[in-house]
Amino acid sequence: MKSVVLTLLAAGAVLLAGCSSPTAPVRQAPVHAGTFSFVPTQAAPDFAEKRAQVQTLVRNAVTANLAQKNLTRVAESGNIQVAYVVVVDHPAAAAAVNDYLESGNDLAVSSPAEFGAGTLVIDVIDARTHKVIYRRAVTRRFLRNAPVDLRADRVQAAVDEALTGLNVASEE
Repeated sequence: MKSVVLTLLAAGAVLLAGCSSPTAPVRQAPVHAGTFSFVPTQAAPDFAEKRAQVQTLVRNAVTANLAQKNLTRVAESGNIQVAYVVVVDHPAAAAAVNDYLESGNDLAVSSPAEFGAGTLVIDVIDARTHKVIYRRAVTRRFLRNAPVDLRADRVQAAVDEALTGLNVASEE
């Protein structure tokens, strides 16, 4: 009986592990930067969130998170650049996400084959080399008609999780 329970618990753990957020290996070396800017946005593809309110929530959450890492947001030409996309439609192929984020061949970290609906993908790009030095994706369930403050809290939590592994050292 005890072995059956342990087997079921192990199987459940394996199944739950498969439900975790898709993610790429996290950069371990510190990023030397003092400023950041967002990559200029372009027309969003069909799979991406387009609403201005959501874009503002994500940008505010990223700005708050990076401020805690002593990075100052500048309008353009930051030491690092941040690109992101919120996948809202059918699973988006990683190639399509890379094209939208303009990562393409400059992706210095690995990525899953596709990103499902509810996934926030954040890239951090070295402004000097134009290489993606950090990518993380987190997935959340969509809440329809949620109040704005609840949405803001959920977006902040997702961004905080996505940027947890970003190690920033002050620029010398």
